[in-house]
Amino acid sequence: MAGFHTTQGTLAAKATFSGRGLHSGKRVTITVHPAAPGHGIVFAKDGGHSGVSASWHHTITLPRCTTLRAADGTRYQTIEHLMASLFAMQIDNALIEIRGGHEIPILDGLSLI
Repeated sequence: MAGFHTTQGTLAAKATFSGRGLHSGKRVTITVHPAAPGHGIVFAKDGGHSGVSASWHHTITLPRCTTLRAADGTRYQTIEHLMASLFAMQIDNALIEIRGGHEIPILDGLSLI
């Protein structure tokens, strides 16, 4: 497709951050791991269980946030800021591990990862 980059990008090293979910208030730790070409952006909870790719096919409707749902019902909520940061940095492949909850924390400067 014209206008899109043809090479695939990932992170040089993993990045970890913690914060509270905007809606849940729960403290969550996120680790963004580098991934191989073709892996895509995948969210996984507590050590890789219940993973789901970041695709519109997996979105569900909830108010005021973007949410993905895995086949087993596991949710990954408020992903839009992290996804925007990955897109801006041209990161196509990453494993995003979530520990302690189901919501990505809203942090000022999230794109600094």
